[in-house]
Amino acid sequence: MTPDDRPLEGQFAFVYRHRKTGEIRVLNCEQARIMDRARGDWIHTATLNLHVWVQHLLNLPARKRPHAIRTIIENL
Repeated sequence: MTPDDRPLEGQFAFVYRHRKTGEIRVLNCEQARIMDRARGDWIHTATLNLHVWVQHLLNLPARKRPHAIRTIIENL
């Protein structure tokens, strides 16, 4: 694996979905720690490497981007 092949180091986004309303929140690491300690109705559903996700999205042909976004939303 060359340095160009390795995923970019970067900020992670922690995705939470509300059990009752389905609302989605995307939090940074510190906010996620606070949310986890509260143990309320929010469920951690995904962790995304923002740099990798944006790079992937931008490398897709424009016509495939909406499908990629729908896919990630459906899998939360």
